[in-house]
Amino acid sequence: MSTDDSSRQAAPAVPVVAAPARRRRVAVWLAGVAASVVALLALAIGAVFWSAHHATGSAWLLGLVPGLTVVEPRGSLIGDFAATRVVYAVGGAGELRLDAPRWHALAATRGDHGRWLHLMIDTLHADRVVWVANKSAKPAGPATPPASLRLPVEIEVREASVDELRIGALDAMPVRGVHARVHLGADGGALHRLDALAAAIERGDARGAFAIGADAPFAVDASVDAVASAKDWSATARAHGPLASLDTSATARVAATATHAAQSLDARAVIHPFAAWPLGELSATASGLDLSAFASALPATALTGRAIATTSGIDVPATVSIELANQRAGRWNEGLLPVRELRAELRARPENPNVVDVQTLSAELGSTSGAGGSVVARGRWTPATWNIDAELRQVRPIALDARAGDAVVSGKATLAGSGFAGAPAIPGPASAATSSAAASPRPASPSSSSAAASPRPVSPSSSSAAASAGPASPPSSSAAASAGPASAA
Repeated sequence: MSTDDSSRQAAPAVPVVAAPARRRRVAVWLAGVAASVVALLALAIGAVFWSAHHATGSAWLLGLVPGLTVVEPRGSLIGDFAATRVVYAVGGAGELRLDAPRWHALAATRGDHGRWLHLMIDTLHADRVVWVANKSAKPAGPATPPASLRLPVEIEVREASVDELRIGALDAMPVRGVHARVHLGADGGALHRLDALAAAIERGDARGAFAIGADAPFAVDASVDAVASAKDWSATARAHGPLASLDTSATARVAATATHAAQSLDARAVIHPFAAWPLGELSATASGLDLSAFASALPATALTGRAIATTSGIDVPATVSIELANQRAGRWNEGLLPVRELRAELRARPENPNVVDVQTLSAELGSTSGAGGSVVARGRWTPATWNIDAELRQVRPIALDARAGDAVVSGKATLAGSGFAGAPAIPGPASAATSSAAASPRPASPSSSSAAASPRPVSPSSSSAAASAGPASPPSSSAAASAGPASAA
């Protein structure tokens, strides 16, 4: 065999030996990278767990959460933790404020069903919780149901409590002594529950439960039962069905007494939380209902009547009709409501629910012992502006409140205002009136046949007077009144 033949036969052996060596080097390199990544992840997880178990590290972790402000944190996230205040800004919707939040015996274990962790808290408490909504925030588009309510962690709180809860604003009506058991992610993550829910409300106590499915259609099952602590009344509220279309009902019962007949309220409604017009339909009836039995700030009444709301399409006006009779009408200074009968019809288009047209509004004023005149009105309300065209017929202010003057007021008035949406209030001038009187917060002086009504006293030096340009002052608004024919006797 020649040298050339020998060389040709030996040549192929070189790559056969080199290729496995290169592959081994690549494998070793990849293994090294993978080991480094695993080591870094282990270090990161270890750092997180170490931080969660130590006060300094817990404070550092909390500082990484966007929108979260923790004032004077004490303790560790795992175990016992407390803070002077916690504020969490939820985008542009508002912020959640917790005063003196604290928990005891928080433990973390491995989660199941694909969830990272299972957190268990023995007790969770806050002295005060307030949700403050951002009233200036404008939605980017129509509200839509969430894709899912499943959470990456399971959270159980054996005993959660809040001394004072306010929703909407700092001065909202408080709910006190709230207690509940919380389980977020029950049934393998498919259900969120609030059990043994209890709270103290004005003049009573309430108990209930709430559950919502974590997957569409997000089935809701909620109930609340309230019982009076002093007066013998009870109330119930129920909501069930898919989140997008809730069937709700409410009842109230007040037992008969030596001075009052039995009272009742029954209401049923379909609520569409994500619709432009959330009220699908409503039917409510009342019999002898005393509002003061439920809140001390409300007047004593004996309301009997009904309210019905109907809607049949997004482009068809929805209507709300109200008919009420008050069998305990009386003067305001006596803690009563000086309205004997009330009828109203409101309309709004579901595609534009921010505009409400008051088609008719009529009220018979006075008390059970005598009439105090009547008011017939119509108008329009929007978040930014409102206007009312009203006609006063033989209204006697002294029949509505004993502190008012003794006069008889008749005439027409146009009221317009702004400011309900937080815009600057810009009062418009009242138009001049000849031989007329505009309706006023103060009774017209009976010293002449007619007078211009104004928030400032006007001296009736002749049979006619111009309405003052001073604005009327309803709460949170500004108004200008223009007068039509009127008389004050």
